Order: sequence, then C-alpha cells, then structure tokens
Amino acid sequence: MVCREGFCGRITMKVEEILVRDVKYCAPGDSLNRAAQIMWEGDCGCIPVVEGDKVVGMITDRDICMAAYTRGLALGDLHVSNTMSRNVFACRSSDDILAAQQVMREHRVRRLPVTDAAGKLLGIISLTDIARAVAKTHNATGKAKVTDTLVAVCEPHRQQEKQESGEIPVGHRSSPARGGRRAAAAQSGVVPGKQKR
Repeated sequence: MVCREGFCGRITMKVEEILVRDVKYCAPGDSLNRAAQIMWEGDCGCIPVVEGDKVVGMITDRDICMAAYTRGLALGDLHVSNTMSRNVFACRSSDDILAAQQVMREHRVRRLPVTDAAGKLLGIISLTDIARAVAKTHNATGKAKVTDTLVAVCEPHRQQEKQESGEIPVGHRSSPARGGRRAAAAQSGVVPGKQKR
C-alpha cells in the first residue's frame, strides 16, 4: 500500500491499492439459491450481478431473504433479475478512497463495484477495506472520514429523508428510527409475519 497525502504524507490512497480483485458475482438469470450459495462459499453478504463482463446490478443477502419472505417461494424458484438492485453505484480504480467514501455516503452503501469506463468489473471495495487501510496510518482526519461514512451509511432511510426535508433536525433520532421497521410496524398495527385484524 502506498501512503499518500491526507493519510501519511501527500495524496490519498487510490482504490486500486486496496480493492479486492477476486470478486464473487452472479448473473441475472441465476436463481436466488445460486446467489445465496455464492455468498456462502465466498463469505460475503453482497455480490455484483454481471451480464457479459458488465455490472448490471447488486444483490445482498438481505435482498434474498426479503424476496423469499414477501413472495413465499423457494429460493430455487426466484431469480436474481427480479430481486437485484439495478441502481449500480460504482467507482473507478483510479479514484482516491475519499471519492469512494463520498459515493458510499451519498447512496448509503457499504460496498462499491470497481469498474472501468465501459462498466467492466475490475474488483470491489468495501468500507471495511477502507477502514483497515486507514487504521494502519497515523492520520486522524482519514480515520474521522471513515467514521463519518459509517454513520451516514447506517442512518435509517426515513430518518435521513426527514432531515433532508427539514422535518427534524440533523442528529435527532425519533422513536421509530431507534426501533427500526418492527417499531414502525408495531405503531401501525402491522407486525411482520402477522395479519392485521
């Protein structure tokens, strides 16, 4: 790893210095069972969806669980193409890690596929990869940026929308956000797995 400004001396670390090149991925036509198997064998919770050599989506273990729950079908009967997120937020290997973190903060994602100009998959970078690299440095600013990114990524969606609209002040946490979806569902009278009477 080359240490550069913003971390140890001159310019920031580049994505290419810390990205994972041996990326596990699936195809849009794969079953969710196959996607889950790839995640299990690769010890990862999120993989790119690749068609040809281009990234066309992302799928997480949570996407798979929610698809099985909401559709009531076996994983072998469901396909990646109907479950994946088609909004792909990516970075380039030449980007610095501050730019990658900005994309993570803006779109509230922990992992970014790394692509070339044509959208070809080159690797993947996670917030964990960045945190590990920055932890080896002596730069407090770099470490603070990682913390800021983690806080932004973990902010509940509804909370962020309310803050952006000015309904609640930044940093304020309302009760449903603390309890998550279950608390919000309980307040509405609908609890996952139970029908409203």
